[in-house]
Amino acid sequence: MAGNRKNNNKGLMTLLFVLIAILLILLIVLMLVIFMDRYQKGQTAHVVSPAPTVTDVIKDGNSTNTPSPTKGSDKPNKDNDEKKATPTPTNTPIPTDTPTPTPAFSLDTGFGRAVNEAASAQYDEWKAGKDNVKAEFYDNGYYVSVLLTTGNDAGSDYPMTFVKETGEQLGIKDFVRESYLAVIKERLQKYVLTVDDVFKDSEFIKYQTPYKASDYNFFYMKDGKLFFYFPKNTLTEGQPAFYYECDLNDATPYLFVNTAGEKVGQHIRMDLDPSKPMVAFTYDDGPRASVENHFFDLIEKYNARFTFFSVGNRFSTTGTWTNYMTCLKELSEAGCEISSHTYSHDQYGYYRETKDSTGKVTSTFFNKEANFKIFWQEINKNTEIIASTTGCAPEFIRMPGGCYADYMVNVPMPMVNWSVSTEDWQYHGKQIKLDEWSGAEEGRQKVYEALMNVKDGDIVLMHSIYLYTYEATEKAMEELSAQGYQFVNLSELFYYKGLKVENGKLYNKGRE
Repeated sequence: MAGNRKNNNKGLMTLLFVLIAILLILLIVLMLVIFMDRYQKGQTAHVVSPAPTVTDVIKDGNSTNTPSPTKGSDKPNKDNDEKKATPTPTNTPIPTDTPTPTPAFSLDTGFGRAVNEAASAQYDEWKAGKDNVKAEFYDNGYYVSVLLTTGNDAGSDYPMTFVKETGEQLGIKDFVRESYLAVIKERLQKYVLTVDDVFKDSEFIKYQTPYKASDYNFFYMKDGKLFFYFPKNTLTEGQPAFYYECDLNDATPYLFVNTAGEKVGQHIRMDLDPSKPMVAFTYDDGPRASVENHFFDLIEKYNARFTFFSVGNRFSTTGTWTNYMTCLKELSEAGCEISSHTYSHDQYGYYRETKDSTGKVTSTFFNKEANFKIFWQEINKNTEIIASTTGCAPEFIRMPGGCYADYMVNVPMPMVNWSVSTEDWQYHGKQIKLDEWSGAEEGRQKVYEALMNVKDGDIVLMHSIYLYTYEATEKAMEELSAQGYQFVNLSELFYYKGLKVENGKLYNKGRE
């Protein structure tokens, strides 16, 4: 009897274990079903290949009819002593004053929690009402790009770009200098008609219509390319959605921070003494290496930096202005700023000067499309030349003769004139050889006297094509240095004097 009870108990225990195992298996299966259902509702793909097709692609001046897709927001980091930089954008599409809500659906970008949360917040809002949503993620070194597309609506793509480490989403003005957008605008004016005749009479292709940064807020990077996305009807009524493709190397000189996380341009030293006087020596009308090569001695001797406003048609490997690009690149690498003085120094194509009864000079613009075209070509062409020569887009521009008119508010750089003019141009003769200037001795003395009258925060106008100007600079710097002056470029002057300069506005000095 005792044996039968033991056998019965053993059978009951075995049956109990079997039932428990079956229940556990059913529970696991149920949990998997629920998880997969929620996952499929949240997103349909992690990375989808191939990439979506574009209605029309324009490739930097060469239009193609390759089938391809068809909406969804500046300042650089100032510390030039550190190569790695985290930009501090002024316009970002993600609010910073309120916490980001927990998204209903999550994207796993593969690039960490910060990017996942930032991208998911945008994805959650954009996804509403859309089917067949696809997400692609692209590693661009310092940046991550996300491209959201749908299978049923080719006009609702949403490209985004984030800082990989912080998850910060970038608007276009946080990412690239606006001078590049003006360049792209001009390229689009030349080729956008190949997309559709709808552009034929639109304001977008007219030179009188300035670039608008908001037109370029949809962008992403992939495989060494930068893509600007223009949703349908955003540039003109009836316009199809299209992408404009650029080589990322072409855009890099205009970025605030490149894909390696290194700051581009805006040379600012962080070890200057703000309690000591500062002066910015600026030089127009170069390049002229036979003069500008001497400035390396002053850079080393006085820890000085200078700003050169250069003329683009003098960037040449032949003729009178020979092999000057190397000198400018080396000056830029030494911390000087190479800024724009337009391409040809010819202001007469787009404005004229008139005098009133009191003798006051006024600049008047010829309000015609042809003059606008010349105006923008003078700016954009020089911007491209300086960017490609030095690897840094120009930070500032000075118009020929220091002209400033109301229509120039659209210029994509701060405009800088001067508070002190040495008038060094008055003393040169007609000889091209620098050792034969007829007024060299007088010029040296007059420039030196002007420089000895500078004050803290002054911006000084000179020209880097006269050897006597350099010689006067050298003599004056010895005495000014003994007075405690620091010789700075324009970015440093504005930074240390607390002036936040803006594109299209005119500045004459580095003090209030």
